[in-house]
Amino acid sequence: MGNTHWYTMQADEVIRKLETNADTGLSHAEVKNRLEKYGHNQLEEKKGVSPFMLFLGQFNNFIVLILIAAAIVSGVLKEWDDALAIIAIVIINAIIGFIQEYRAEKSLAALQKLSAPFSRVTRDGEIHSIPSRDVVPGDIVLLDAGDYVPADGRLYSSYSLSAQEASLTGESTPVTKSAEPLPDPSLPIGDRKNMVFMGTSVTNGKAKCIVVTTGMHTELGKIASLIQGAGKEATPLQHKLEVFGRKLVYVCLGIVALVFFLEIWRKGPLLEAFLISVSLAVAAIPEGLPAIVTIALALGVQRMVRRHVLIRKLPSVETLGCANVICSDKTGTLTQNEMTIRKIFANGKTFDISGTGYAPIGDFSYRGIPLSETDHQTLRKVLEIGVLCNNAHLKKIDSAWKIIGDPTEGAIISAAAKADVCKEALEKKFPLISEIPFDSDRKKMSTMRSMPPEFLVFTKGAPDVIVKDCTKIYVEGNVRNLTEEDIRVILDKNNKMAGAALRVLGIAFKTLDHLPEKPTPDTIEKDMIFAGLVAMIDPPRPEVKDAVVTCHRACITTVMITGDHRNTARAIGEELGFLKENLKVIDGMELDTLSDETLEKEVPKIAVYARVSAEHKIRIVRAWKKQGAVVAMTGDGVNDAPAVKEASIGISMGITGTDVTKEASDIIITDDNFASIVAAVEEGRGIYDNIKKSIHYLLSCNAGEVLTMLFASLFNLPLPLFPIQILWINIATDGLPALALGVDTVDPHIMRRQARRSTAQIIDRSLGKLIVLQGFLITFSTLLAYLYVLYGFDAAFETFYNNWFNGKTAPYEFDGDIVRARTIAFCVMVISQLFQSFNCRNARRSLFAIGPFTNKKLLLAVGISLAMQVSIIYIPYFDTIFKVIPLEPGDWILIFGFSSLTFIIMEIIKLFMRRVEVPVGVAAAEVAKIAVDEVNSMYATIRKPIHYLLSCNAGEILAILFALVLKLPAPLFPLHILWISMVTNILPALALSADTAGSRAINLPDRGSAKRFMDKRFFALILLQSFLIAFSTLLAYLYVLYGGIPFLLAFYNDWFTDKVIPYGLDGDIAHARTIAFFVVVISQLFHSFNCRNATHSLLRIGVFTNKKLLLAIALSLAMQMSVIYIPYFHDIFKITLLGLEDWVAIFGFSSLTFILMEIIKCFIRKK
Repeated sequence: MGNTHWYTMQADEVIRKLETNADTGLSHAEVKNRLEKYGHNQLEEKKGVSPFMLFLGQFNNFIVLILIAAAIVSGVLKEWDDALAIIAIVIINAIIGFIQEYRAEKSLAALQKLSAPFSRVTRDGEIHSIPSRDVVPGDIVLLDAGDYVPADGRLYSSYSLSAQEASLTGESTPVTKSAEPLPDPSLPIGDRKNMVFMGTSVTNGKAKCIVVTTGMHTELGKIASLIQGAGKEATPLQHKLEVFGRKLVYVCLGIVALVFFLEIWRKGPLLEAFLISVSLAVAAIPEGLPAIVTIALALGVQRMVRRHVLIRKLPSVETLGCANVICSDKTGTLTQNEMTIRKIFANGKTFDISGTGYAPIGDFSYRGIPLSETDHQTLRKVLEIGVLCNNAHLKKIDSAWKIIGDPTEGAIISAAAKADVCKEALEKKFPLISEIPFDSDRKKMSTMRSMPPEFLVFTKGAPDVIVKDCTKIYVEGNVRNLTEEDIRVILDKNNKMAGAALRVLGIAFKTLDHLPEKPTPDTIEKDMIFAGLVAMIDPPRPEVKDAVVTCHRACITTVMITGDHRNTARAIGEELGFLKENLKVIDGMELDTLSDETLEKEVPKIAVYARVSAEHKIRIVRAWKKQGAVVAMTGDGVNDAPAVKEASIGISMGITGTDVTKEASDIIITDDNFASIVAAVEEGRGIYDNIKKSIHYLLSCNAGEVLTMLFASLFNLPLPLFPIQILWINIATDGLPALALGVDTVDPHIMRRQARRSTAQIIDRSLGKLIVLQGFLITFSTLLAYLYVLYGFDAAFETFYNNWFNGKTAPYEFDGDIVRARTIAFCVMVISQLFQSFNCRNARRSLFAIGPFTNKKLLLAVGISLAMQVSIIYIPYFDTIFKVIPLEPGDWILIFGFSSLTFIIMEIIKLFMRRVEVPVGVAAAEVAKIAVDEVNSMYATIRKPIHYLLSCNAGEILAILFALVLKLPAPLFPLHILWISMVTNILPALALSADTAGSRAINLPDRGSAKRFMDKRFFALILLQSFLIAFSTLLAYLYVLYGGIPFLLAFYNDWFTDKVIPYGLDGDIAHARTIAFFVVVISQLFHSFNCRNATHSLLRIGVFTNKKLLLAIALSLAMQMSVIYIPYFHDIFKITLLGLEDWVAIFGFSSLTFILMEIIKCFIRKK
């Protein structure tokens, strides 16, 4: 069929040759046969990479090739265990990389299917919207302005049709089309005026065409090789990461070289130095990051689909997070796009119409009275004109009335049906000859119909435009000249109805003796007869108002753009919250008077634009962009495409949008809803945030590994980790948690932040500092655990200090088992990084505020990683490969204790970092009020955990300091202090940070702007309460140490007679330390109640008003009790069992802090 000269044939001959029907189209059975015969209507695509080649591609990586070289070197030196382990890790890494990339490819392919174009075809006498790939030769395709042509077709009929064929011919000027046959069979493509071609678009008019060729047989298919083989476009984020990755490689190679030479300098084995360097190179470079970014983008985009947002161009996801201006159409986006005519103005009267939606059920009345016959005839005239200048159809589908076509035109059809005006009967009576479609510049539409021997012209459009075209008026069945008074009344009525948020259309007509040879708007739409006004309501979408408030809180400027009357635009803008103080409305005429420079200055002050054209939209976008804004612009009509393309983020409507606008856009909103645009911005911010979390996690973990090995080399320590262990850490901790962070839930406060700058680096200075800090904390935890086991806790730091500063070479003299120390360091490194994954969920907010269970994928990833780590410790063959030994239960307590330090310290740091950010933007006044209220509430609350932590820590320090001054044996061991910080500091502090506002912690006077967060009174209170904790602890310690009530006298005699340690004591020092240990813990738990308020009694605040605090105290107390009654812990903590009388003493001494503070509060209140 591809060589047939279809353009030389009559349209009916083409119909016969293709065995189809112009009215009913093909049957579904015939379509099935033709699909089998001709195949799908699509161009051949470049074949994707097969799964096998995708897997092999995982080995085409510089880092992987280095690992393979390391395995070969190990094999040559007969280090078979190392060689096999490295090969196994390379294969596991390849499998994980393959799964990630394969999943990303499938996700992106699914998204491409979602954005595939659709076409309107007639089949079995019904109009259907089908995927363009299912079009077959013989299909009858209906084309409108803005549609893409799905296949090569011969025009059967057309009205004012023109097409843009630049994609095929290179000619940028639209080509006028007509259905007439052409005689010359040798015409080039550009001159075949009765043909439309695949890949071109309709710029004006409408047509019915017969599909003649599809797929690779089309003209575009013949040159398909020109558009195949295009590579994938990297997103700006992927490009930034690629640049960053190259820089990181250089930095890492420098560190690796330093470690290598340090090992050589230490006279370590050359193979070990080489393997350590290779392992660190692998550890330092996050090779899985590109795949994680792709998956995060793909899965985020899939999540957007569920929120009615379809991403056409992946880079727009990143731009969405930067959007700070949204310019939105009104009709259908801000409103429900379900028009109902409420009023008709004709014959000098305003008539009311009842009914809702499109159901043709309702009555007409004038001031509550049924219509007279004259009035009824006048209304019928207006509605008949509206119906004959109309392309919509009213249908009942599943007991509901639906409109096929434009909702505005549908409202006229529905109102006409209420007056028994039948569209089908009128169209048969007055056949359509030609049509001048609506466009936003003319703001009107006209049809020309036959009424032999005359012709009729029907026009509808903006009332102020229609009135200018009219010279006569239809009144009481007669036509007379239109007077200035008539014009004044019409425009006044238009303004009043528009001010009531009604959309108003003017209706006009005229009779012609003959049609011009080439009908144009200038020749047809003049000297018209004014018939009346129709006013319809399009109710605002209920969710839009909240979406606008959300935008303002997120410092996103919202702009409404509409073709409606200024008063209608103002009413809707005020109702939906677009118009705030000092913001104004302007219309297209005012906009025309502003120069580009003036508009650029004025654009931040304008929130609503009325009566605008497509050119105005482009000017608005450019003015905002010159202000440095990232602009999202919505559009649906073909004329909107240039403005949509000009915007930073072009948004088209999925329901009412034309193919041309969709093609020009970056994003399609499938439900045409403004709230979905806001959801898209939220998701865009969330996706970018999640990618940052993954990057944050990978780089901080890698930094921890590199710094651990670097410090071990610098301090001349036995290496804490073997190369094979470093390689395993990357497998066990990098991939899965990083991927889970990439699909984390969106921060609920993300739309209270300002939009990030489009030029902002993904790894900015603050994130860089945080990565280094957390990398150092992981290193600190790992080396601390290593030294603890290697040297024994009592002398760990002293031995290490002496060894290092005396210049002793490794291995040092140590008491511990180095294999056990390395095993514990290995596990601490892994589990520290798993704890770090929770830190990375939010840089400021506590995990407990976010919710530990809100990312179940992360919990699963951490669980799998932990299971993998435990397996290599206890599965016999692996312990040899990884040079580890099985661990005792007590070792795991030690591991989790040291590993949790990273998490605990970061939670404390987050307490100090948290502040409410007050946005500065269009909605500054409203947002500032919300923010100030929240700051006032949080200011008092945030001081509670700080007050608690500082006073508890100071109490511990003072207890030890006073013991030294008083020459007492140390009441607490370092491990006791470490445990106290873990047990009593964190949980109650977190609970206090979420205390009720009513408890008014540290009830200080209102602060001024210069008032310090921690003033003198605050510090005095901390010092007093820390002294009370120290006092209670030492009192209990001395009580047990010297035995009974006379302990103070005994202590006084010992100290003042300068007896040397140990004193003459009657008690058991281990027992005394146990009591002191418990008094410190329980004193601090009692003290958490003190910190709820500095002046009010706990009984007045309410003991049960902070249930989180009660739970935290119960958990802390349970953990402390477990230490005393689980036998294994006795040796670790060097404590003894306690009897009932001991617990009475402990709670008695511990309650002193609480009781004394309640008494002090009583005096403060009286004062």
